[in-house]
Amino acid sequence: MRPDEEMCCEALIELLRGRGVPARCIAGPDPPDARLLTAEGEFAVEITSIHGVADLDGKDATWTQLGKELHRFGVEVCAEVSRRVVVPGVFAVHFRPTPLLKQMKAGIVDALAQHFSGDDRGQASSHVRSEAMNVQVSRVRPDGSDLLPWVLPAGSLVGPLPYQLESLLLRAVQEKTRKLSAITVPKILVIHDLYLFQGTSEEWRDSLAGATGPFAAVVRVQRRVAELICGALPAS
Repeated sequence: MRPDEEMCCEALIELLRGRGVPARCIAGPDPPDARLLTAEGEFAVEITSIHGVADLDGKDATWTQLGKELHRFGVEVCAEVSRRVVVPGVFAVHFRPTPLLKQMKAGIVDALAQHFSGDDRGQASSHVRSEAMNVQVSRVRPDGSDLLPWVLPAGSLVGPLPYQLESLLLRAVQEKTRKLSAITVPKILVIHDLYLFQGTSEEWRDSLAGATGPFAAVVRVQRRVAELICGALPAS
């Protein structure tokens, strides 16, 4: 199993342990991703992640794609600024997803270079204004000389997108239903909420009401903690 799948299995085991149900997970033949073994019997565990969609230079991109592109963009900007000025310390430069961000690259580089050449260059935290957007700069430590790109691809920093939640969850159920169509043992769907998508537990339950397909239970994992969203988990 991949590391994220192993983490989700560990979270599921911990959830069951808290309910007084001893269990263990072993890698599955894919499908399913894992097999959950309990006194009640064997369950097929399928693990997936949901990804919001945001604008990346006029194209739809998942948050995973967005994070990779933002980091690549940040590395390029920080390298160009470091070639132009000596940075008085180590600073993190926070890059937020913004439509047509790449077209703003030259202006952001100029603004950062001007900032680190001015009187306020050593401040612990600053907002650097370019022509199109503000860029936050935070000092990591006063010694050394470096710029570190920090990307913020998720949550409210992408923008509130609660309307996506239902479609993302239903798509996950549909895709995994097809994948596990030949599996005959009871099935559990574990959804890794990798980016802490907007939505309370109740909103997740409302989104999945009557639409959990063949799954006996749907479990959400956030920050390594599993929570039963709907259905029933093994009781023994």
